[in-house]
Amino acid sequence: MATELLVIGGGSMGGAIVRGAIGGGRATTSVAVVEPNPDRRTEFKALGVAVVASVAEAPRLTHGAMVLVAVKPQVWPQVAPAVQQIVEGSDRGRLVVSVMAGVNTSTLALGLGPDARIVRTMPNLGALVGAGMTAVAAGPGATSEDLADTRAIFEPIGQVMSLDEDLMDAFTGVAGSGPAYVFLLAEAMAAAGQAAGLSEADAARAARQTVVGAARVLEGDDRSAAQLREAVTSPGGTTAAALRVLAERGFGRILGDAIKAARDRGRELGA
Repeated sequence: MATELLVIGGGSMGGAIVRGAIGGGRATTSVAVVEPNPDRRTEFKALGVAVVASVAEAPRLTHGAMVLVAVKPQVWPQVAPAVQQIVEGSDRGRLVVSVMAGVNTSTLALGLGPDARIVRTMPNLGALVGAGMTAVAAGPGATSEDLADTRAIFEPIGQVMSLDEDLMDAFTGVAGSGPAYVFLLAEAMAAAGQAAGLSEADAARAARQTVVGAARVLEGDDRSAAQLREAVTSPGGTTAAALRVLAERGFGRILGDAIKAARDRGRELGA
């Protein structure tokens, strides 16, 4: 079977995408990976996918393939010439999907030439456990079919939304950086629990499972986050007392400022 998906970069996110594609029913013989790390290459070979060490070896794998670039942004200038050769080697252009944070489609187009059809994506950490949130944005030359094909790659590892590219940095502020906010919340809850008298281990366990449980309720309940918060807050109770302190200290404003800072930094990186 001809390669349908070539993933350049088999790190955490690239690996999650490959495993999701296979788990979603894509034949292993239709997937190929470029990964310089020998241990990771061994893992991909065990999955049954074709794997090479260098992007220079990739053209022989790419007949008809979508090219998904999952390398670190600073590595892009090194691999761009080889990806451009892959694009130019197709008689009908090539769909190139980027997973690189902070690299806009205009920058990608400069490195790939006019024959590339470009889609920019931003998956988040949840993709590693099949619970990701991914945004996709059409770039130069991309068609509605290209967007549909891109969504199909990410749907096995979570939820997908389509956005205009000028909203990708705002999405990054909420979803791309969002897991770190949740981890910080769990960290702060554990520290506060320990300060209130729990052992370090018990406080960490209680905070972790509380975040996990709340996330599952939020996922499985049709009510909004605000409605769920109201449902668990009894007037005059302990939760109401805690939320009052958070409101007085500006919890919402602080989080809003944090998301704005992430958005603005994304714009700076993409400039």
